[in-house]
Amino acid sequence: MSRVERRTLLLLPVIGLLAAGCRPAADAPEELAELCAFVFTHAIDEDPAQLIAGVEQLGVWLDAHPEEVLEGYRNVAIPTEATMDSLDDADRTNAAMVGLAVGGQSRHPLDETAWGLIAVDQDVIYPDDYDAYERSYLSGPDCFLDHTCDFMEAVEDTINSFPLGLTSENNVFNQYRWVVVEQGTALVHRNWLTAPPVVSSDILQVDEQAYIDVLVPGDDGIWRLQSQFTIYAVQDEDIAINAAINYLADLHDGMETWLDDNQAP
Repeated sequence: MSRVERRTLLLLPVIGLLAAGCRPAADAPEELAELCAFVFTHAIDEDPAQLIAGVEQLGVWLDAHPEEVLEGYRNVAIPTEATMDSLDDADRTNAAMVGLAVGGQSRHPLDETAWGLIAVDQDVIYPDDYDAYERSYLSGPDCFLDHTCDFMEAVEDTINSFPLGLTSENNVFNQYRWVVVEQGTALVHRNWLTAPPVVSSDILQVDEQAYIDVLVPGDDGIWRLQSQFTIYAVQDEDIAINAAINYLADLHDGMETWLDDNQAP
């Protein structure tokens, strides 16, 4: 099955303060199943202690499970309804939401991947996935990419393309944050659909979707852990979840391949 054929559902790609002096006194879950929602929830906390604890523990878990994480995880804990409601002014729910995650290792420095994620239009990297792509930065990306500011936001308006001429129109709100943890500098990216997408077929339908993407130094390079939380309005949820895991793995592989041939200026 080709990369494009596996993309049968809408599944989207989730004010860091430098840690100095004493380590923050905060606890985080020990297992991946709880860590994904934990990091999503605390991604933009004014006090970064819990985010730091979560990202550090995520790095520890990934180093301890290098083979397992590449296969993808189902039954990942989901954010609370209060967390979903806190994202914006929309009335959100987590009812019937399912969580999943997949990890990978990068052969590129963290700053190169950040450049690919933030400075390059994603339809350049994934040309088969878009009929239209427009990104509006709510804060300038330049200072974020050179680490002179630690937080930025952007909105994406896209028309995603799928096999058989299916399309999905989406508006996605993105937040990016640098955070310094015990392992080094990490990147936390979260996003969510601001409203259900306008789709050309019911097989693409989702009612709610959020995403967290964490890049953290590990024993053998940079780990990337992507997790997605979705309410599917489809008949076969198992097919949707498997497609989601494949999609997230393809996002990582596609970025790695593109960065092999392109370097940040």
